[in-house]
Amino acid sequence: SISARGRIRRAMNPDALKAALAKSKRPEVVHSSDDAPRQDPSKAYGDVAYWDRRYAKEDTEFEWLCGWDALRPAWVRAVGTRCGAVLHAGCGSSDLGARLKAEGLCRRCVNNDASAG
Repeated sequence: SISARGRIRRAMNPDALKAALAKSKRPEVVHSSDDAPRQDPSKAYGDVAYWDRRYAKEDTEFEWLCGWDALRPAWVRAVGTRCGAVLHAGCGSSDLGARLKAEGLCRRCVNNDASAG
């Protein structure tokens, strides 16, 4: 994609981000789908009912890759300090959209998930 300043942006590789954060002076907790427990047959990640049940039991936000404190510097480097709109597809219980809005890093953030939980 191309930034507002006309610069070509590279897609952020999750493995590269995880490695960079592990080497940083202030490493943050980083999660990836590889860290998640292996899916058993009773947990179908593509099934909305699974997510409805999971969100009914969990009361806190969850970030698959990393928390906001770790993501913010990478976001600012890749996207900048102001963008028009963000579509956060499959947001789950993430608070990324709220953080982006609260810090003024995007004008509009649409969070979308199959489960209403």
